[in-house]
Amino acid sequence: MKRSCPQYDYDYKQLWETPEFKQLLADNQKLFSDVEKFTGEVIATPDDLQYVYNTLFIETLFGLPLPSWTNDFYPEAMQNISDFSFAIPSYNKALARLKVGEFFFLSIVSLYETFCVPLSLVHTFFQHHLEHPR
Repeated sequence: MKRSCPQYDYDYKQLWETPEFKQLLADNQKLFSDVEKFTGEVIATPDDLQYVYNTLFIETLFGLPLPSWTNDFYPEAMQNISDFSFAIPSYNKALARLKVGEFFFLSIVSLYETFCVPLSLVHTFFQHHLEHPR
């Protein structure tokens, strides 16, 4: 359901330039580099760490044994930053508004296709998305 939105991409990039997010990366740099050393994957953002965390979580759900190096990081050290990563795409009001717009637009299109809601109503509620296709 991901479509390109230049305004969202700009606002998301700007979020990473704020002192708060620069500090977030600095505070977790050791964790990122340690996990990167063991996985061989580049871990530069909370999203990168979340991917590894989710993999370990799924392996735990299936009762698979985890490598011994995970004892120092999983789940405690990785969980908070992984959980926070989930909220980053809609972290502030501007990002949340742009992120939810796509969901509502697709919902209205689905309603139109199902119940023949007049297109003028769709246009009224989602004028920005219709005038700025992704």
